[in-house]
Amino acid sequence: MNNIRKFVFTGPESSGKTTLSEWIANHFDFLLVKEYAREYLKDLDRAYTLEDVLTIAEIQSSNESASYMIGRFPIICDTDLTVIDVWLEHKFKYKVGWIFNKIKNNLPETFYFLCYPDINWEKDPLRENPHDRLELFDLYENLLIKIGANYLVLKGSFTEKLEICQKIIQA
Repeated sequence: MNNIRKFVFTGPESSGKTTLSEWIANHFDFLLVKEYAREYLKDLDRAYTLEDVLTIAEIQSSNESASYMIGRFPIICDTDLTVIDVWLEHKFKYKVGWIFNKIKNNLPETFYFLCYPDINWEKDPLRENPHDRLELFDLYENLLIKIGANYLVLKGSFTEKLEICQKIIQA
């Protein structure tokens, strides 16, 4: 864990990623890279397209790179390109080589918290998958296994998940 420069919260929508990442970043005074998709999509006055998701991927990746330039580690990511990879596969049946390669290239310094969808789904105008969160969870876990990522599945109450995150980060 000494070489970990990035802790990423990933998993299906409404599984606690944003709440957990913000709490952990604040608690440890770590830099937080927010989920860019929310910012991009909130004011979009049309249905998003494949091109929109690819733009989101480029900017999300750029935001992470900018955080690295600051040089204060570790950083906390409220999602990363794993979300884009699964989103593209699930929604568009599409794969992008540079996204997969970027995820793989960052593996030695990344630890993933894979959030299990065991909390109630909360309605949000940007959420669209209330009924297939377990299927999506499997896509995330399969991706992490396929690439050989260091990860831990977070299950339980918010407090239980926080305690697990704190122990891992403090180790």
